[in-house]
Formats: sequence, structure tokens, C-alpha cells
Amino acid sequence: MSSEVNDLEHTLFAFIESSDEAYALFNDQDLLVYCNAAFARLFNAERDFLAGFSFRRLAERCYDTRQGIHIESDDLEGWLRYAQELRRTRQFRSYEVEISGGRWFLFSEQIDKQGRMLVRARDLTAQKQLEGRINHANQKLRHMAMTDELTHVSNYRGFFEAAEAEANRCWRTGAPMTLMLLDMDHFKKVNDNHGYPVGDAILRRIAEMTRDALREYDVFGRIAGEEFAIFLSQANDKVGMQIAGRLIESIADMVFTGPADGDAEVRVTASIGLCIGECDTPFEQLFKQAEVALQQAKDQGRNRVEVFHMKKD
Repeated sequence: MSSEVNDLEHTLFAFIESSDEAYALFNDQDLLVYCNAAFARLFNAERDFLAGFSFRRLAERCYDTRQGIHIESDDLEGWLRYAQELRRTRQFRSYEVEISGGRWFLFSEQIDKQGRMLVRARDLTAQKQLEGRINHANQKLRHMAMTDELTHVSNYRGFFEAAEAEANRCWRTGAPMTLMLLDMDHFKKVNDNHGYPVGDAILRRIAEMTRDALREYDVFGRIAGEEFAIFLSQANDKVGMQIAGRLIESIADMVFTGPADGDAEVRVTASIGLCIGECDTPFEQLFKQAEVALQQAKDQGRNRVEVFHMKKD
């Protein structure tokens, strides 16, 4: 029986020695007493050289040589304190580790009753690369789902998701916020008289001009055929009116022409409905108020800005 056990131990040890998976054994003092060749390769070192290394010394070598475990922090002592707090806290644990060269490994630690720790590391690089490609594809699909194909600004869904998130931030901080709806005046006539390619070119130009006129953190999107929405955080009524006024003037000053030589010049105007949100104003109510103000701008002759005013009893 003992010879069979010895044969089995010899066979298992031979498998570990030749395995592509990394194996290492630390004693109860956390000193490395054994590792196979695959483990040594992770640290770009010879097996005999690593013998007797403590976990701390192994980490210090990784930090100094930039080989082995990727330690991104500039604070090695802080990194070691955090790692030591987790190390040997459970009989078994597993975690992912980035290794120099952009490789990823799944490390597992198992501790026996004598305090010895068996470490195993399995290459996850191919899996992580696949996950990265999938995540990139998902992000691209999400961006496409949130972006207007014609103007390349946010679409209805993208605008509302981003604007509501920004409104929530304003509510938490008590910052003022402004919502405006911009609608092109009589735009159906532009399409009917000059064709949809001209109308599309105008919408693209309006979107580009508006985006350039806004701050980086403002939210802007095309929410309907010729209607755009703008959410301004940390913007009171004065700032909102200034921006809206500039947009109205800039649009009215634009001159468009058709694709063929001799095509007539095309000029357009826009109307803007604007409302100022209080820190407790729900976003849906803010949007309805902006719609009321936009209709007022159209009723008052278009090519103008109107601000929503709450009716007083």
C-alpha cells in the first residue's frame, strides 16, 4: 500500500512539475519552500533564486523589477499592508492578478492545518481579452443606441438618461439647473421646398453649432425630427437666457445653400422654451414646463425665447 501511495505522490508531483499552471508552497512563516517552473516564469526568475523568499520580499522584487505581479500603486508599503490584510484570512480564496506584460492569472490559495499555503495560478489572459472585446462591443452598441444617426448627438433616449442623471446630481448639491427645448420654425417648408438632403444638412449644422456653444458637461440631444433639448447644470435664469439668446441669433444668422450651383440661399429660425428648475423639481415636470414655454414662443411669433413662469393664484 505504501508503495502505491509513493507512486501516486511521485505521479502527482511529476504532473505539478511539468504543468503549465503555476504552483507554489509557502510554509507557516510565509516563506517559499517550493515552486514549479511555471510559477518561477511568472516572476522572470529561476526556481532556486526564489527559494526562501517571503511574500513581502517577492512583492518588493516585483515592484523594483516591474516583473511578476503588476503593482500599479506608487505606495508599496500601502499596497503590502492591504495585501497582508487579505492574505491568510480564509482557508481558501481566489482572486485575479495582473502580471507584467498585460497577462492575467487566477490565483487560488489553500491553507492546511499546519499553516502551509498552496498557491495555484491559472492563465486567464485569453479569457480577459475576450471579455475586453465583448465589453468594447457592448459599449459601442450602447453608444449607437444612445446616439442620433443624423447629427451624432444624443438621441431621445440618450438625452433623457444623461439629463436625468445630471438633474439628480443638481438635486443632491442644490445647484441651479436650466432645461431648454429648441424647435426649428416651419421646418417642414424647408424640406418641402429644398428637399430632405438640405434639411438634413441644416440639422447637422445646427447640432454642431449648438454643441460647440455649450459647456463640456452640458447635456444636448436631438429628441425629435427638428427638436433639440439642452440641459444646463449650475445655470441660473441669467445664464440660461444668455445661452438661449445666442443660439437664436446664431441660427438666424446662418445661411445655407443647396448642393447645386445657383441654388437659392436658405435661412431658418428657431424657437426656444426655457425653464429654471428648483432643487425639488422632478425632471418630468421640468420638461413639461419647457414644453409650455416653447409653445408660448411659437404663439408669440417664433424666432424667440420664452421662459416658463409659474401661474400665481
